[in-house]
Amino acid sequence: MCKLLRFFRRSRDQWKEKCKTAKRENKSLKTRLAKMRESRDRWKTEARELRERQMATTAPPGQAQKSGSPGRGK
Repeated sequence: MCKLLRFFRRSRDQWKEKCKTAKRENKSLKTRLAKMRESRDRWKTEARELRERQMATTAPPGQAQKSGSPGRGK
């Protein structure tokens, strides 16, 4: 009987530790993903702003920005 109790306690403790480790890793990955998304969004915004600034400086005077791709107009 004593051997069974020890076995079950050890099994329970190992399972709990495994679960805690998995939860820590999951939380770490979620945090990392959130930070990566923030960084990606920040870079996208910066790239769009730079592209718009470049388009504004290279566009001929008197011509407003057109929607759509250049060269596809009829």
